[in-house]
Amino acid sequence: MKKMLAALLAAMMMLTLAACGGGESKTVDVQKLADDLKDNVPFSAALTAASADDLSYKLDPPEGTTIVGYQADGSAYDMIIAAQCASADDAKTLYANMQTYLNDLTREANLYQPEEEARLAGALLRQDGAVVTLCVSDDTDAAAAIVEGYVK
Repeated sequence: MKKMLAALLAAMMMLTLAACGGGESKTVDVQKLADDLKDNVPFSAALTAASADDLSYKLDPPEGTTIVGYQADGSAYDMIIAAQCASADDAKTLYANMQTYLNDLTREANLYQPEEEARLAGALLRQDGAVVTLCVSDDTDAAAAIVEGYVK
């Protein structure tokens, strides 16, 4: 009887620990992340803040997403977009939307600014849990290192 009770208690403890370990995503201050990228990564053009409405129109983020960004004035495709989604599944959706947007920009660059096409092809686009980041800059490695510092 004691062995059965001990086994039952051990099983309950394992289930409790398994439930607590369920992949909670890290929450990131995306405004701070975007500002850090803007201040510490080289860009070929000056960046200005993009409105949340403009970003939402272009990227159609899932409900409950906090999204911030910076964009160049049109002479270059430099940009920063950082988003904190409500879940990793929402982040997958936003990542796909950002990839589509990046593909559209690449096709546009091919027609009007072919020198920008390679920069867009080398852009940093990554999903880390519920965080999605896009950065088109002169130094993708520097951008990746900064993002890594926020999501690790």
